Amino acid sequence: IDHESNRNFRRRVVDPRFFWNEQTALALLEPILNNKCDENKGSKMNKEVISRSPYAAILDHVIPVTSAFVGVQRNVPIPSSSFTSGESYDQILISRRSKYRTGTRFTRRGTDGTGAVANYAETEQICLILNNTNPCSNSRGVLKEVYSHVQTRGSIPLHWSSPADVKAYRPRVFIGVD
Repeated sequence: IDHESNRNFRRRVVDPRFFWNEQTALALLEPILNNKCDENKGSKMNKEVISRSPYAAILDHVIPVTSAFVGVQRNVPIPSSSFTSGESYDQILISRRSKYRTGTRFTRRGTDGTGAVANYAETEQICLILNNTNPCSNSRGVLKEVYSHVQTRGSIPLHWSSPADVKAYRPRVFIGVD
């Protein structure tokens, strides 16, 4: 397999937890996913067959939709002991929410039989440290360091619920009930 077809195949692999329009794209995905490699009794997909499939060309136009947030804060000065340090940073915040077991905090809790927890989200914070050689100019500076932190969060992975009471809100917790 040449490098170009391998790159195209990797681009089409989407994490199903965050592929919100997967059901609508399933009609295009099924012919590709059902076309298995005969060598290993159908256990692996044949990348050559996928890259030659007419559905692969259509699949290039399917855009995976996700529930996400991207925020960028640029040129934040870094306080230091000397006023002319010239360092600043750009901060990027990326967060995406799983399509499984979504709901508000008080109406959807716990886990299901497959282990998907309620309100699962991944958040990554990226900090790009920039060294501005001339702090008075409007130039972006030189990239000095990169830091990244990934956090996953979701409900407690137990079978439990706490249905909301409309009259007097006192959430009651029920263990072992979905």
